Amino acid sequence: TPQAQSTLDNANAKLAQDTKTRDDLQAQLNNLNDAIKAKVQTLANAKADLATKQTALDEAKQVTAQAQAKTDTTANALAAAQNKVNALTSELNQLKAYKAQTPQAQ
Repeated sequence: TPQAQSTLDNANAKLAQDTKTRDDLQAQLNNLNDAIKAKVQTLANAKADLATKQTALDEAKQVTAQAQAKTDTTANALAAAQNKVNALTSELNQLKAYKAQTPQAQ
């Protein structure tokens, strides 16, 4: 009957529209999933970069600590050498003073 055909046509049109809406929503969902995957990859890359930089920082800290230890050792050695110079200078001054007080042999 014409009424039944009209109802069927309306149902088919509604089905076509609903199918298009579903397909559009599925495309949007796929785009969102792709965007999420890209963000997850970006985050993974950033984490890997951060780990690399942390390793480099740790190595730099170790080198800095070693350099500081060498600097401290050198400063201690310099202080010890300065103490020796001071002691020898004092001893030399004492010898000069002694020599000045001693009559010169002719």
